[in-house]
Amino acid sequence: MIYITGDTHGDFTRFSAKRLRRTGMELTIEDYIIICGDFGLCWAKDKTFEYHCKNFAEKPYTILWVQGNHENYDMIGEYPLEEWHGGKAGGPRSCRQRENCRRACAIWNDITTR
Repeated sequence: MIYITGDTHGDFTRFSAKRLRRTGMELTIEDYIIICGDFGLCWAKDKTFEYHCKNFAEKPYTILWVQGNHENYDMIGEYPLEEWHGGKAGGPRSCRQRENCRRACAIWNDITTR
């Protein structure tokens, strides 16, 4: 299943297992959540950033996001774009390379924006 949300602005409580269960959602490795802009993960390289990367990497589902107008583009630009499922994706390696690609945090980005 594919779920779409947006504008988390760094508030990731909607992705907690407890909150998802309360809404009747039991997400699995087959599921994807797409955040349509203003995700807020890449803002500053601090302990909060590392915590959230680790937390998202441990989720059984895949989180994808499209960059919004409230992102730290300088920080995002530090990560290389790579081939992923026939397209280009980039983002913090600490998120994307835990376990496998299915548990990835990825930034979908058009190659021409770099």
